[in-house]
Amino acid sequence: MDRRNEQGATLVELMIASAVLAIAVLGVMAAVCVSMIHQHHARLNERAMNAARERAERLRGEPGFRAVYARYNRSATDDPDGAGGPNPADD
Repeated sequence: MDRRNEQGATLVELMIASAVLAIAVLGVMAAVCVSMIHQHHARLNERAMNAARERAERLRGEPGFRAVYARYNRSATDDPDGAGGPNPADD
């Protein structure tokens, strides 16, 4: 039987193509789900950082902060901005 003149795809070829397409779609869906989870965690991290920053700013505004900072921060290596960073007690 001469099959060179036949056109179209066989059922097996269509099933293989469908399986490959399904695997590709599942991969894309998994990547989107992981991306959404990472985006949610980043948003939560940003909210936590903003809350911590606001709290630190409020604490720096307290009347006794400069005295406490000067007393307990004698080593420049533990400065939040690194050694040689700005010292709020010097303001």
